[in-house]
Amino acid sequence: MNCSRPTFKMLKTSVFAAVKKMVEIVGKGSEEEEEIEATILNIPKLKRLTLRQLPNLKSFCSGRNTIVSSSLESIEVIDCPKLRRIPLLGGEECPASLQKIRVQPSWWDSLDWNHFGHTKVDLQTFCQFEF
Repeated sequence: MNCSRPTFKMLKTSVFAAVKKMVEIVGKGSEEEEEIEATILNIPKLKRLTLRQLPNLKSFCSGRNTIVSSSLESIEVIDCPKLRRIPLLGGEECPASLQKIRVQPSWWDSLDWNHFGHTKVDLQTFCQFEF
């Protein structure tokens, strides 16, 4: 099911920072929705996603759901040790607009790469490491 919620259509920048108890950003829909099929949430104008100091964040999007943005230019993930996947890059292709992924080297090395359609080496060309 393709979903483009009005509240997300115009979103251009999304910053989540210093929220110690946050475990998930986009939660599950109703149980009935979860049982039917996976949902693709399209945020067409999102250019920048920043996740900083979220020590308990485990996922950006829950369950079988996927978030996509064809305008995404920058992803920053700093001090989110429990997050094991790069938000918005779970599909088969990277957005053509992607310019940088800013991360800590230790986090990058700990990612779960089994869900990606691309390899670590492919995405590393976009990386700017923060030490």
